[in-house]
Amino acid sequence: MLQPRAEGALSAIGTLLTDRQRIDSQRTMNRNASNALIRKIDLGIDARKASTDRQLVEIGSWREHPTDDVAEHYARTEATRRATAVGDTDR
Repeated sequence: MLQPRAEGALSAIGTLLTDRQRIDSQRTMNRNASNALIRKIDLGIDARKASTDRQLVEIGSWREHPTDDVAEHYARTEATRRATAVGDTDR
């Protein structure tokens, strides 16, 4: 006689896989949004190519600049938030 599958274990694995896919999608979205911000507004990062992990760490450590105008201020803040989120999901 065949034994039924362990429903609890399969359900847990399905939940973990779905959550992993969501985390990967969120990380990709944050990385792409950070790339778009640094390409649109000059914040001192070479944005001709996609940002590297090292650049994202640098962006995540940015602080406010007193010389930034309003657009640069909000772009820097959002890029920092998104770069930090990418770093958080990589851990």
